[in-house]
Amino acid sequence: MGGGLSPNGKLLSTYTAQSDRGYDRFFGDAVVWRVASGEKLMRPVRFGGLMSGAVCVAWSPDNRSIAVGGWSGGLSGLDARLALYDAATGEKRDMTLEHGGNAAVSHALYDPTSKYLATLTTNPLSSTRSELRLWDTTTGTQIGETAPIAGAATDITIDNASRRVAVASAQRVHLLDLVTARPASPPLLHPGVVTGVAFDPDGDLIVTRSRDNAVRVWEVATGRSVGHPFQHTARLLDARLTEGGRLITACADNLVRVWDLSPLGWPSDDLDRLAHVAAGESGVRSDASPPPASIVEDWPRHNERYPAELA
Repeated sequence: MGGGLSPNGKLLSTYTAQSDRGYDRFFGDAVVWRVASGEKLMRPVRFGGLMSGAVCVAWSPDNRSIAVGGWSGGLSGLDARLALYDAATGEKRDMTLEHGGNAAVSHALYDPTSKYLATLTTNPLSSTRSELRLWDTTTGTQIGETAPIAGAATDITIDNASRRVAVASAQRVHLLDLVTARPASPPLLHPGVVTGVAFDPDGDLIVTRSRDNAVRVWEVATGRSVGHPFQHTARLLDARLTEGGRLITACADNLVRVWDLSPLGWPSDDLDRLAHVAAGESGVRSDASPPPASIVEDWPRHNERYPAELA
């Protein structure tokens, strides 16, 4: 976690790490500042133990609470830690969210209602497995079961309706029910390691970015990819879907790109077939949808159905 503003813009979190090499990013302190005065809201967060690190900060959307996750440990192993603070006073809340040992809290995220908090734990020395837990922020009790996630988690997001949580890990995106933490659908498979994930404002689509420099859009209900990947020339920094049906991507080539995705309202079969027709392909298909008949058979039908777009 590098830092970020609170939802109301009044607080700023920063994180200092010993270095950017490997698991050293798990060693460091989290500091929360008042933006107007430049003063610290509270002392730097350090968890007890021979060694410790504050890894992530999460803001509640109602601007009342701050969650700081990390770890503490010594010769006997690691202990995942998460502390809650009052966003107005900086005082620590008398609530402990127990995560178990041999891991660090690497990600934390409130849902849009601020009623739930999702946390991910992983072992920084052996990132072969992560665990997702969901919490009631009023009582501090865990909701549902602990969900195992294969590989080291890289990102987490929750839809605006507080129905689903998506976790990016290795070459997959896991979609889970927010209340039960059980899988809501099969994982979304990628050819490269997934580095980011986000829902659209309605929660019907999800956008992912991966290390193959491609952005993909998926239907949440079916788990099917929509159209072809949006390929980029350099490392992707972010990708978002807007309420107006646009895809915005930020890339390490110093460019921000905007696509109008209003055609995503078309049936996914049509959109996927049109992508292949436009690319001059006749039979090479993704695994997301059935193969087309042929370019010759597809083109007249789509030209009649979408005359303005194909003019």
